[in-house]
Amino acid sequence: MKRSHFIFIAICACASGVARADDSSTLTSICDQAAASPFDTTRPAGVAGVAPDKIDTKIAVPACEAAVKAAPNDPRIAYQLGRAYFAAKAYESARAQYERADAAGFAPAAFNLAAIYHEGLGVPVDPQRSIALVRRAADGGLPLAMNALGYRYTQADGVAKDLSEARRWFQKGAELNDPDSMSRYALCFWGGLGGEKNRDEARRWFQKAAEAGSPSGMTDYGEMLLSGEGGEKNDIEARHWFEKSSRGRKHRGHDRLRHHA
Repeated sequence: MKRSHFIFIAICACASGVARADDSSTLTSICDQAAASPFDTTRPAGVAGVAPDKIDTKIAVPACEAAVKAAPNDPRIAYQLGRAYFAAKAYESARAQYERADAAGFAPAAFNLAAIYHEGLGVPVDPQRSIALVRRAADGGLPLAMNALGYRYTQADGVAKDLSEARRWFQKGAELNDPDSMSRYALCFWGGLGGEKNRDEARRWFQKAAEAGSPSGMTDYGEMLLSGEGGEKNDIEARHWFEKSSRGRKHRGHDRLRHHA
């Protein structure tokens, strides 16, 4: 039996009262498998999460709609329904669920809501509201939002340009092991962005970013290995990271997805 058929039957069984032992738990589990975010640290153990562009909306939308009905006060489930709607390009419905989860203090929902206002998906573009939501998510401990907020400061996007503040947020994200934050924090050391210039530290953070899976970090670490900046020169190792970066970029998907948790 195909996975989609199994899930459909499970949803129907719960909705009809056949699976009465623990309907809410069953529906929540199905929604988790279909639409949990890899960036949500509160997702259940054993659930890897699904990238935004990999969500199967035919499974995720009905699964999470049923789960929200069964657990109406769970902000994580509302957020996952928002992700399912977003993947289906039902942006107004996604926004409603993100707002519901954000009102309960769920940081990933604030971050995804920020993307909707930043890109004008079903609403007018609103940079000020978007930046306030990114800040809320960053203050709520989401490393992805810390990186995005730092980048906004470098670009004067919805906020006055402030390289020192950008560096501070990149550092916070890097220290929480966000790969892109590590890469950008390394760039701060490499070029002296918003503070100290230190090629040794740049190389150390590029290496951490590369090992954590950042394609740009892999490229920049490879460049430092090739040139011998900040440490020993190693052409063979440099080539390894260049090749890995190329493969990583092919499989990562559109950069916009990194602005949607």
